[in-house]
Amino acid sequence: MVLARSSSSSFIIKKADMEQADMELEDIVNDPIVSKRIKSNKLLGLKKRCPDDGAWMTSTGYMYLIKATSDWAVEYLCPKDGELIRSWSPEVDATTRQIAKEILPKTKRNE
Repeated sequence: MVLARSSSSSFIIKKADMEQADMELEDIVNDPIVSKRIKSNKLLGLKKRCPDDGAWMTSTGYMYLIKATSDWAVEYLCPKDGELIRSWSPEVDATTRQIAKEILPKTKRNE
């Protein structure tokens, strides 16, 4: 399921300091679809077919918390057109939830 396409992250306003260098959490405001973004090296190397042209996309290392479902969508980059695509899939759901579990207790959930 493709949730959003975006090439801009200008709506990100604050970044939490993480003890682990391979993880980063950001709160997002003024976006109707997502509320948090996590960067994790554990996401690098994930691949998925582009829904538009069928090319193999690779993960950018970012995942986004979807407000409506509380699921995490992984961001992929299409090599053909350079488009960033956020997508949730059951194949990576356990991985994204584990990453979120590792990083979210280290920060305040309701800021």
